[in-house]
Order: sequence, then structure tokens, then C-alpha cells
Amino acid sequence: MRFYVLRKAPDKGTTGDMQAVSKWTRPGVKCPMCGATWAEAGVSYPCVDLSNHPQAAKLTQPRAEPIEEFERLRECVRPLLPAGALLPPGTSLGPSVGTAQGEFGAFFFEQPWILLDTASLPHHTDLFRLASFSTVLVGTERFKEAVQGLGLGGIAFHEVLQSDGAR
Repeated sequence: MRFYVLRKAPDKGTTGDMQAVSKWTRPGVKCPMCGATWAEAGVSYPCVDLSNHPQAAKLTQPRAEPIEEFERLRECVRPLLPAGALLPPGTSLGPSVGTAQGEFGAFFFEQPWILLDTASLPHHTDLFRLASFSTVLVGTERFKEAVQGLGLGGIAFHEVLQSDGAR
């Protein structure tokens, strides 16, 4: 099976620009030993609605928290996500809020992410993110053929060399 990294395609007809952030975000983590902080970009659950959640106010500002508070906040939102969903520090929750202008194609990429690793590509789904590199979108050959068959633009497919060197 062939896999493709998905990126924004150069298209003079689309001028779309969006300045938006998710309504809620999971905090980053602060190490109690060294003081380092970290969070991850690219993991997002836009359908999660925390409007009436008792901890919603604590999830509106990006910041770093001690591990105990990070874990407490993680567990209070976990029931609202699909089973097995990843919830790393910095996970975005809820719809994006902001402004958009210009002409948009069938696909819109907020960020042009780059693939860093090709290990453990699944064969049971056609569009996914890598768990180790959640900012990377990967599609199968079947996904590519569907997009092209429908004549949808705005997306470029870059074939991924798999670990055995085969395509």
C-alpha cells in the first residue's frame, strides 16, 4: 500500500487565510525537577464542547501546569473524547474561533507540516496522523484516488518511502 504526506498545494485561485485558535486547550506540563515545560501541536478535537463543563475556564489560556494538575484536567475531559484518544499536553479542544478571509479550496491547511518519520503506518484507515508526529497528515493511495476522482483541489500528495525502501 502506498502512503502520502498531505500538504497544501500551490494554487493561485485560493487566497484563503485564517487567524483562529481552538476555543479550549489542554495545558502544557512543567517538570518539577528541572522546570522545563512542554506541549504538543497538532492534536485537536474540534467537536468537543466544554461550554457547560465545570473546568472550562481552566482550559481557555495556554500555560504550563505541574504534572498533578495536568493529569487532573486530562481526566476531567477524557469522558468527552473517543475511547483511546490521545490527550498530550497542548491538545486543542472545541471549534476554532477567529477570522477567515479570501477564497478557500476543498482542503485548507492552517500549517504546512513536514513528515519526520514513516514508522508504523496503519493499513486500516485512509486518513490519519502519526502518533509520534501529530502535525503530519498522511493519506493512503485510496484517499488520493478519491480526492483526485472528485476533482478536489488544494491538496498535494507526496509519496512516503516506507522503511523497507519500497514504494
